[in-house]
Amino acid sequence: MTVTVGPPWRVADPEERLGRGLVFPSVGEYPIYDATAYETMMADRPRVDAFTAGLRASVRADSTVVELGCGALAPWARLADDLGAARSIAVERLPEVREAARRLIAEEGRGDRVSILSPEEYIRHDGHVDVLVAEVVGTIGGSEGAADTIGAEVARLGNPGLVVLPGGWETEVRGYSWAGAAAGHLPAFPPTAIPYLDQLRDIDGADVDPRLCVVGPHIHEGVLTAGGVIEVGDYRGLHSEHRTGAADLRAITSGSLDSLLLSVRVTIGGAVVDSFTQETSWFPVIVPLPEPIDVTPGTVLQVRAEAGRGAGGSCLDYRLSWDVHPPDGGRASGVVDVPWRASGLGTNPLTRMLLVESVQE
Repeated sequence: MTVTVGPPWRVADPEERLGRGLVFPSVGEYPIYDATAYETMMADRPRVDAFTAGLRASVRADSTVVELGCGALAPWARLADDLGAARSIAVERLPEVREAARRLIAEEGRGDRVSILSPEEYIRHDGHVDVLVAEVVGTIGGSEGAADTIGAEVARLGNPGLVVLPGGWETEVRGYSWAGAAAGHLPAFPPTAIPYLDQLRDIDGADVDPRLCVVGPHIHEGVLTAGGVIEVGDYRGLHSEHRTGAADLRAITSGSLDSLLLSVRVTIGGAVVDSFTQETSWFPVIVPLPEPIDVTPGTVLQVRAEAGRGAGGSCLDYRLSWDVHPPDGGRASGVVDVPWRASGLGTNPLTRMLLVESVQE
């Protein structure tokens, strides 16, 4: 018997429902990484292959490579060392994670070449940096504070030849039918999500709605519109930019528009990792609308994004304004907030459906 704390979230065996109707907390914004999360990211072939190729193309014998947010494995600082970099610096904010990385570096005998530093220790480093690596692009591109983490560091380093991995991202939005993708199933978390939900509750001792991602093999069955870009991050040399904007989306099929789907296209060296078209640990984010709206081909959905610093420090809150224009006239509009932390439980239709009694054995 597995005992969980927190609200009675619905939990389902993915195999029993063939992966339909499954959601997962968007883990990256919250300080709840564990060994499983790191293993999942390192098993993400599109992501790992892109960073590996980017480093192979960039590291030279005289390079100083900095990895921001290195986690317990400091994978890119270690790879840079394997590739012959003169020095690797790995920076980690969480003390317990930082100590785990230091133990790993010591066990591998890299201590004279790879340094594991806190952000405060790193900021005192005034040497030249050639390659900056930061896996802080979120499931919504800027949600983990990439604009602060990457953008501020690009500006501080002031190196016109700086190689930045990733060099940027685009957050795309699509009109979505959650109910269509679930095909009659109520939403549920897979059992693997429960430890993260419990940790979220333990952050401040309160039950809150997490930001939710959709997972499983049937995600694309809920897509109602073409995609459009509403957020851009762009980093190279001395250039640092983060902006949000608007997109006009045309419906490509009929259905019940009950949510918006956000995904990221991340540029890493010469590769692009797309969370909508590829199987990656950047899961698409689901943003429920207050009420469903029927759409048909020719309907235009306009979405505008705004981002601002939320309660999570450098992590961002988002506000999405939307307008639906049917081909035969009329209009529906509204605003939906996508906070770093919600103000309570059941703050949107999707989480209200998730809050039911569930027993795990």
